[in-house]
Amino acid sequence: MDLEVRDKDPNKLAEQLMAELGTEGNVDAFTKALRKKFWEATLEGEMDDHLGYSKHAKAGNGTGNNRWQN
Repeated sequence: MDLEVRDKDPNKLAEQLMAELGTEGNVDAFTKALRKKFWEATLEGEMDDHLGYSKHAKAGNGTGNNRWQN
């Protein structure tokens, strides 16, 4: 799907997406993927704030205060 965002108005964007996605199943799959991306980004931001550095930053190496342990 090549979707060109022509308008930033949420209602117009929703209409554009509905026309592009077509079926209810495609709309459901899209909204599920959108919610997943939203929550992943939200939790990633929470983790960045909690640890004080972004993912893959060298700041946490060897501190014991990192996203995963070996």
